[in-house]
Amino acid sequence: MEPINFYTKTKRFLEEQAFKRGVRDLSEYYELTDFKSNWFQTILSMQFEGDSEMNLVFAQLLFHSQNTSRKEKIIKFEEKLGFLRLMFYEFSIEQFIEHYCSNGDEEEQILNLVEALRYDEDRNSEGLIWDSTKSKEENKDQIVRGFARTAIRGAKYLSRFKTKNEFVCDLLNNYKGDNKRLINYFINQIGKGSGFSVALTCDFLKELDCSFDFLAKPDIHIKDVMARVLCKPDDYYYDKDFECLNEFQDLVKHINESLSETNSNPITVYQLDRMVWLICSGNFFLEEYNKYDKTKYLSYLQYDYALDDLI
Repeated sequence: MEPINFYTKTKRFLEEQAFKRGVRDLSEYYELTDFKSNWFQTILSMQFEGDSEMNLVFAQLLFHSQNTSRKEKIIKFEEKLGFLRLMFYEFSIEQFIEHYCSNGDEEEQILNLVEALRYDEDRNSEGLIWDSTKSKEENKDQIVRGFARTAIRGAKYLSRFKTKNEFVCDLLNNYKGDNKRLINYFINQIGKGSGFSVALTCDFLKELDCSFDFLAKPDIHIKDVMARVLCKPDDYYYDKDFECLNEFQDLVKHINESLSETNSNPITVYQLDRMVWLICSGNFFLEEYNKYDKTKYLSYLQYDYALDDLI
């Protein structure tokens, strides 16, 4: 499929989907999502004059680190925000390090944080609840340890920077046009075992700052769509995160070349990523509407169906 045809069909499908759900303006969906969320605004409102803006980056890092199905069911960042704010000292990196990272080796620090997060009827009734017994699934203690490890290592890493801009510039200096270089640099700073995959790293960075609008999150939605558009086997990209990301960026490049011929505004990788995600998830989060239309969308991309027959 020609890139511009893919974009045109995607744009039309999304607009029809949005219209039938009462969404008249999609422009806000192409802005950074975290900054519009209730959890971010709550944390922002609790910041005092002089507080480091890196505290907000720390909160974003933790929010995105729990965005896997197994972690999210335990951490419940938005639902448990009040408790997490207390445990993480309003996400003050300085206070967090002072309290959790001053004594013992890293493993002791991680275990101490895990215990601070764990529910206890008597001493910690607001804590996180998980089953720590062994089962066919991985011991859920290990899942929470992964979250704690991200917090410990992430706080130490972020403490090196005085401002968000300094942090962003350090990342971009390690980009040099190479997605793999950038993402591996970030993952190496956080450390292996943190749970930050390629997809989660892309998601965190692209929502952190507009400077990373060249990134897409190579999740299951993007991979399924790319396989359909480029006529590859359905599971082709499942273990090819970087190839998927690179080819998605290349797709946007070709789309913009076609758009320039008609003097149309170019799109960003972030925008196309968001368009695909809105369609495949059906999560029009600003209107609290959620309906899944991914199967119909994939059929529409592959076959010459009339759109009215699908939506």
